[in-house]
Amino acid sequence: MQAYRRLVGRAINLSHLNKRLLTTRDLSERSQPSDAILLKGLQFFGYHGVLKEEQTLGQKFCVDARLTCCLKAAGHSDDLQDTISYAEVFSDIQQVMEGPSHALLESVAHTISRQLLEKYPKVTSVELRLTKPHVAVPGQFLSLGIETMRIQRHGRGQGAPQT
Repeated sequence: MQAYRRLVGRAINLSHLNKRLLTTRDLSERSQPSDAILLKGLQFFGYHGVLKEEQTLGQKFCVDARLTCCLKAAGHSDDLQDTISYAEVFSDIQQVMEGPSHALLESVAHTISRQLLEKYPKVTSVELRLTKPHVAVPGQFLSLGIETMRIQRHGRGQGAPQT
């Protein structure tokens, strides 16, 4: 009987600990938005690349974007003013992808991320995947590319991206 009481006592203590851990986890989830604006499979024709042919003939690029932000207000209000228009984000990405040439996809992604973080203060991070489906590299593959993530720095003022 005494062993049973000790086990029950331990279970009660563990139960209390689990409640405290659950509460801490809940608070951390509330402090960071897990909502996001998603744009997948965007296709553009641009003149980015190291090779002269890439800069003169151009090529197809594919972009996936994830803008982390809180969408709770828009969920309650059903009002476009409370969110970020993905049509506008598409246009922002398009301007860079179809704009002046960059040698590296890393530079293209950095430019897009910086502009999005500056324009949309609600966005806490920007994740981008830029790929080239047709690359002058021997071998078989679907595409080659890069992924980047940039986080909003709130200490330097609203809309200031981390570099």
